[in-house]
Amino acid sequence: MTVDYGSHDLTTTGDVGIGTASPSEKLHVDGTIRVHDGGIGTEQESSTFMAFPGGGLFRTSTGTETGYLKITMPQSWLAVMMKMSFDVYEYNAQDFTTFKLSGYMYTTSGGQWINTSANMDSNYGNDVRYWVRFGHDGTYCSIYISKCNSTGAVLAATSTWSYPQAVVRDVHAAFSGANSTMARWADGWDVGFTTTLGTITATRSIGRSYHMHEAGYVFNELGEDVDFRIEGSSDADLFVVNGGLDKIGIGESSPNCKLNIGASLASGIVNGGISVNMEATSKPAFTTRQNTTDPVFSILPYTGQTYLSTGCYYNGSNWVHSSPNAYNNVLVLEPISGANWYCGGNSSTINSIASDKNLWDRTGAWKADINTSSLQVNSAFTFPTSDGSPNQVLQTDGSGTVTWEAAGGSSSFNLISESVDTVTIAGNLAVSGTTTTINSTTVTVDDKNIELGSNASPTDVTANGGGITLKGSSDKTIIWDSTNSNWTSSEHWNLAAGKHFKINNVPIYETSLGTISVTSNQTVFNTTDAYTSGTLAVYLNGVKLISGTDFSETSSTSFTLTSTAVSGDTVEYVAYNSAIASTNLQKSGDTMTGNLTVNADLIVTGYKETHTDAGNTGTAQTIDISSSTLQTYTLTGNCTFTMPTAEAGRSFTMLLKTGAGSFTAAFTNVKFPSNTAPTITTTASRMDIITFYSDGTNWYGSIQQEYHI
Repeated sequence: MTVDYGSHDLTTTGDVGIGTASPSEKLHVDGTIRVHDGGIGTEQESSTFMAFPGGGLFRTSTGTETGYLKITMPQSWLAVMMKMSFDVYEYNAQDFTTFKLSGYMYTTSGGQWINTSANMDSNYGNDVRYWVRFGHDGTYCSIYISKCNSTGAVLAATSTWSYPQAVVRDVHAAFSGANSTMARWADGWDVGFTTTLGTITATRSIGRSYHMHEAGYVFNELGEDVDFRIEGSSDADLFVVNGGLDKIGIGESSPNCKLNIGASLASGIVNGGISVNMEATSKPAFTTRQNTTDPVFSILPYTGQTYLSTGCYYNGSNWVHSSPNAYNNVLVLEPISGANWYCGGNSSTINSIASDKNLWDRTGAWKADINTSSLQVNSAFTFPTSDGSPNQVLQTDGSGTVTWEAAGGSSSFNLISESVDTVTIAGNLAVSGTTTTINSTTVTVDDKNIELGSNASPTDVTANGGGITLKGSSDKTIIWDSTNSNWTSSEHWNLAAGKHFKINNVPIYETSLGTISVTSNQTVFNTTDAYTSGTLAVYLNGVKLISGTDFSETSSTSFTLTSTAVSGDTVEYVAYNSAIASTNLQKSGDTMTGNLTVNADLIVTGYKETHTDAGNTGTAQTIDISSSTLQTYTLTGNCTFTMPTAEAGRSFTMLLKTGAGSFTAAFTNVKFPSNTAPTITTTASRMDIITFYSDGTNWYGSIQQEYHI
């Protein structure tokens, strides 16, 4: 160990013990360490941590200090990230506050604090809000702390502190290794008060978000714009207190009422006491009862209606009885029809509100009040036998006076009230108005004929557009069209099983199709539908069979093959229900016989031509394209090909193989480009492809040569 008394340095290569003769570490102290005007910390990995930096302490016995509480650091602008804790205790205020301060002392633009943060924690009695300013006093980087008054105004240089005791601790300097050493930051700090500010580059306002008092917790006691939110398992806004709006939301992050339950309603419904959005849930928005033995009162907003109920409530699918007695009352408010009242005595469940009573309509007119001691709503009333005369009717003058009046003649009107729900008109009923409205569910007419369009001189023109209209999402109509002399229906017609369309009393049947996969020897086959004799076509493995020769019609639902079908065969049948013309297009498995005429674009998903390999040519061949339009020939000599009869629109393709090679080919009645017949490839084992088209007079050919095969 070497001691340099001039520099007061001590150097050793082993362990040093103070108070112990057997040190176990580089420095082993057995006793108390006291440091005066110096820091305690450690330096590692180009950063410094100090539990208590030298000079970072303020103590006083003065009752009141005024101004900014200032922390002066031992360095000017350096590229250093700084973090520290700052404890302040005030005697009379009984306040103990810990400030957490951090920022980056940036050297750019003449020096500035960036990315600063400040927060605080204190005991329950501290309701003060603070301003923290990060700056420079002209020599060193500094932090200034001042108080605000009860209204939030910054007191700045007039802040007062009661017997303040303060200490800087837990300092961490990092980022720039050369600027983050113990030598720079362990000592030279200062804490004190000042009434002047240096150059400020960043400011933070802080206060406690909640306070714990003797009686409990107070959140946001400073009245700042602070929100509070509780999340549920599936609702991120389960409970929201919006401090800026002074409103509470349940399931709503931006409430527009004092208490907003569910999503906010229309923008015009704001600043109210309580709003509830059931969000299409068919359950009451409000339910209450005094105790379990009393009826439930509920409010249920529904589609286009609002229900106020007592004695029952809606559980999302049914009306449920809830009271100990047997009575239920529901008031239904509906903008379209007005207000309806329902009162029932079902002691268990109400599945519908059918026996309601209209109280008033949407115009406000009262509908249920009849001012008489004898006549009540929904009850029968019998007039005295001396009232009125035969064939008279009751008539009102519009001012509330009702009198007996003649109805236009004794033979034209006779009204007899037989029951509460039935009115019988004895005699004819003539309605002279423009529109007759019947609001019943079913209209029953004993007459067999309904006559429409009746007038003095009916014609097809007066009948045009007449018919029947069934109202729905769109009109369903059967209308007479005099221009085309036919009835026109707007909808499909669906006939019941066993029913048919008929023309001149002749049924128009459907075509019946069937496919049977044979699994064992079989001759008799059944059809799924009955067919008319002479209308059945049968196919075996795609080949059409001849009726009477290859099969016979056994009954209207079966047929018998002359030759036995074996396992693996496919039998198909088509019942046309009309005589089958042999010249018509008919189904035959994958093969159709007869001509197919399409008077529009023909769109085919898959296309395949029939191919024939005609084999060796010899020296002469007559081409037949009646069975295929793609034909292969192999030359075995110099061959002359005789072309089929030219027919306009016909075409076919020849795959001509050269065989052993050096053979020629000639074609009758064919014109080639430049009026020059092509020379067939002479190399052996090659193939030329020749395509022919006809205009009805000549054949025209084109060739692609020397494909290797």
